[in-house]
Amino acid sequence: MTYFSKLPLIPYSVDSGRTFKVVTDVLRRVSVNQQTKENFGIFEKYVIQDGETPESVSFKFYNDPQYHWVIMLLNDIIDPRYDWPLTETQLFDFVDTKYSGNISGVKYHTLSADDDTVVDSTQLTTNREVDGFGIAIVVGTELTYPSAYPITNLGYESKLNEEKRNIRVLRPKFLSAFVSEFEALING
Repeated sequence: MTYFSKLPLIPYSVDSGRTFKVVTDVLRRVSVNQQTKENFGIFEKYVIQDGETPESVSFKFYNDPQYHWVIMLLNDIIDPRYDWPLTETQLFDFVDTKYSGNISGVKYHTLSADDDTVVDSTQLTTNREVDGFGIAIVVGTELTYPSAYPITNLGYESKLNEEKRNIRVLRPKFLSAFVSEFEALING
């Protein structure tokens, strides 16, 4: 019942059409339309816990880890390494590597800790100096955004990671109908 076993087979040539080999068409795709995704009657909202995998969520809902592809398909997850939330340790290592060890560097500023409105960082730094203790002080004219909240590289990546935790899971009673429709569409 694996995802790849559902895909059609096609002839494929690696030598300009002289010989053919039968291979799985891994480029064939089926997507779920937005109207279906918004049908709350067939889905449950679920928050992925730290360390859970698509297979463990599949087992939790369907008593079978092989339906992980259903969960991934319904949530537009293509690469489970980066589209699925990382564990705390994985996130820290990812941020450390991505930002060359500068996890506490400031990515951008927002109006407040709860607001996602990004402010113009040139207006934050033009009239500021940092004293000997690392505290920014205003010099000269007043800043446009004096209370801007800095978002660090780790804070930014953590927020993106947390957003990935909220997924939709197909209710188990609709699983067999979904799999049947998927098979018809993928092979049609």
